[in-house]
Amino acid sequence: MRSMSSAVRRLLLVAAVVILALYVITAAITRPVNGDTQTYKADFTDAFGLHKNADVRIRGVQVGKVVDISLQRSGVARVEFTVLNGEKLTDTDQLAIRFQNLVGQRYLSITKGGRNTAAGAAQGTTATGAGGAAGAPLDPGKVIPASETTGSFDITALFNGMRPILTGADPAVFNQFATHMLDLIQGEHGVGIGDVLTDVEKLTNFATDKRALIRVIVNNLGVISESLQGRSEMITSLMKNMEMLFDTLEVNLELLKGAFGEGARVFPPTAEILTHTLDLTLGGHDDVSTRLMDVIPDPKNLANTLEVVPTLLTTLNTSMDQLGLDRNCSRGKVELPALGDVLLAGGRLTLCKA
Repeated sequence: MRSMSSAVRRLLLVAAVVILALYVITAAITRPVNGDTQTYKADFTDAFGLHKNADVRIRGVQVGKVVDISLQRSGVARVEFTVLNGEKLTDTDQLAIRFQNLVGQRYLSITKGGRNTAAGAAQGTTATGAGGAAGAPLDPGKVIPASETTGSFDITALFNGMRPILTGADPAVFNQFATHMLDLIQGEHGVGIGDVLTDVEKLTNFATDKRALIRVIVNNLGVISESLQGRSEMITSLMKNMEMLFDTLEVNLELLKGAFGEGARVFPPTAEILTHTLDLTLGGHDDVSTRLMDVIPDPKNLANTLEVVPTLLTTLNTSMDQLGLDRNCSRGKVELPALGDVLLAGGRLTLCKA
């Protein structure tokens, strides 16, 4: 009887531990928001990957939770969510479903003043303030239409059609490309178009046909842009850059080949002529600087020596007068260049012809 009672107690203890563990795990997953909240509703063209209890974030900080997701007769997904009272929505805030990780988890992102910023960018102006001008408070009873939100998209669509073109590609290259694309589209972690183009260059190293790979990527970007209804300016800019690069190479490829072939024929004789010209003007392949350093290893000593020259000549003239020597040139004088006056500090010097 005692053993039965002991077994029951152990079983109850194990059950209590399991229940406690489940509670901790559930709390960690749901992560309830502390504080009073306001409930809103918004429609999205696509809510793929967004689930109940998903986070609502502003600048990466959790401010609410997704309460419910339902499909409307109009074909849009209606998302009901909460936001802390201190972060209530305004009519200038932008809502978007974003990737939380490459596994596919999503969260609802709120960009304060995001609609003002987007409108300013479209008109070539900039909004003032950290997040643009503050808008009017949004009525919680009003459903935010899908035309004012950005829905979800499938990042795997970016890789459609690549398998036949790529051989032995490193999975790490794919993951980095996908991560950078997500960051670029979502405007996170400072990723720019240059980072994505670098990843594309790495992918082309595994491609059997590089031009076909670039064309597939551009087409897939078009599919993603269409699913976002053209609301990602970064995708549009990236597509333009890649299309410009692709079209330029494709259209002018034969011209480039001809230019390179003509250059290979013309450049060697030209280089040889330039080499001979340098030989004539510089005396072969002499290193002028090296030769000057050999003759005058210390320019400071040379300057000190030249400073003594005027005094030396003055002393010599005085000695000649004392000895009664004639200082007139019997065969005429040599005219000194202007450099002589500089070196002699303006002193008078007579140089006789030999």
